[in-house]
Amino acid sequence: MSWKTDFQPRTNNRLITWGERIKLEEHFEILISHVEKGLDLIKTEAAVRESFVKTNEAFYNYYSTQEKPLLNAG
Repeated sequence: MSWKTDFQPRTNNRLITWGERIKLEEHFEILISHVEKGLDLIKTEAAVRESFVKTNEAFYNYYSTQEKPLLNAG
């Protein structure tokens, strides 16, 4: 049996193999890379920055008119 198929300690009601854990870490690294590239574009490209700001304004305007606010915004 490979160490990648051995199970880690139980998480809630599920066992996770080390192989699954490695795939999650690889996926997270790719996600972080995409976020970093996006931040770089926002910092360096005026059109991207303007689009980002206008999108945030649109969401703010929408949620500020709702009875139930978006709790983690702002």
